Amino acid sequence: MEHLEHDIEALENAEPEMQEIFEWWLVSSWLREKLESRGEPILDNDHGIWWGRCTTGQMICMDEVIRDIAKEVMRS
Repeated sequence: MEHLEHDIEALENAEPEMQEIFEWWLVSSWLREKLESRGEPILDNDHGIWWGRCTTGQMICMDEVIRDIAKEVMRS
């Protein structure tokens, strides 16, 4: 039990993982919700809602997070 309490405390005190952003893409509020729920970086300002894409050099449709969202939409 003590080991479990230590693990819980470590998770509660953990700092978020640093994400390197290569591109910024303007997204809808619907896509923002989907991306945010998966831990993707989002910037919301007077110029719109922006997704900080952490990959580059491939089509967006090949990004794992986008593929996961597409699969979720196809199931519903």
